[in-house]
Amino acid sequence: MKRLHLPLSALRAFEVAARHESFAAAARELAITQPAVSKHIIALEEWLGATLFERGHRYVRLTPHGHRLAARLSDAFDRMSVALEAALAETQPQARLTIAVESDFAHLWLLPRLPDFEACMPGLSVEIVAQVDPVDLHEGGVDCAILWGGGWWQDCASEPLFTNLAFPVCLPEFAQRLRTDRSSLHDMRLIHDRTLDWWKRAAMELDMPDLDWTAGTIYNQTSLCLEAAARGDGITIGDEVSSRYYLAEGRLEIPFDLLLTSPTSYYFLWRGKADAPPALVAFRDWLIRQATEHRQWMAGYWQRTKGADIAGGPPGTA
Repeated sequence: MKRLHLPLSALRAFEVAARHESFAAAARELAITQPAVSKHIIALEEWLGATLFERGHRYVRLTPHGHRLAARLSDAFDRMSVALEAALAETQPQARLTIAVESDFAHLWLLPRLPDFEACMPGLSVEIVAQVDPVDLHEGGVDCAILWGGGWWQDCASEPLFTNLAFPVCLPEFAQRLRTDRSSLHDMRLIHDRTLDWWKRAAMELDMPDLDWTAGTIYNQTSLCLEAAARGDGITIGDEVSSRYYLAEGRLEIPFDLLLTSPTSYYFLWRGKADAPPALVAFRDWLIRQATEHRQWMAGYWQRTKGADIAGGPPGTA
């Protein structure tokens, strides 16, 4: 097969549509129309002589052949992106990217992943500004930020990364006790993350009106709450972002069938709405890929725990 004849536009449209399992989402990412995405994929299916998507009423689903091709293409496009970013870094003067990040997000989510981005951009100097207080993109020389909010920011561009369900977490032995006897929660210290509201909501959803949700210790950072819970000091409210590695490593477990929603979520923001510099675009693209991987991991985690012995059954959302 000659590389010159590869249907690159169709392959790109398919890879994005496969990643989202949505032609509409692919159209938004590629800045083209949904019919154009559909046309590209039909052309690719004809070129391959294979069906890549099952079409249904208001949904599309990858076929087994589509799954295999999507995995290979995602890897190929990632490799091309890394190669181009490295080549760009070699031809450009030393650049700096200053990123303001909420401190818990930086500590518990971004920092473990950041070496991967830095390896892709060897000519870029990255500065992380971890903050507890709100960030102002127009002060302090910050190029971009990762913030928790409702998309209400003005005079800047923003892109949602993921929502963040919350839930009680505690030591595995505490979780086992609570699954056997929910009332033992009365004997455990509640650990609060900045506010009493999460445990107030949890008490209501758990139908435990006699639980003293005002008792316990309040910390001003999620990382402190999780470390206290991992030491066995009590039980806290974790979330999908901050608690992922604690859950993956088995240091903390979810004892109840309870997922608390929030009207806010994590966003990536950058100054101005004009074309962003290459370093910022590279970071944004990398961040979106990492956020996609995170969502996929959490979806798999919830799928794996459906059969787990969580008090009340498989997870439900409140």
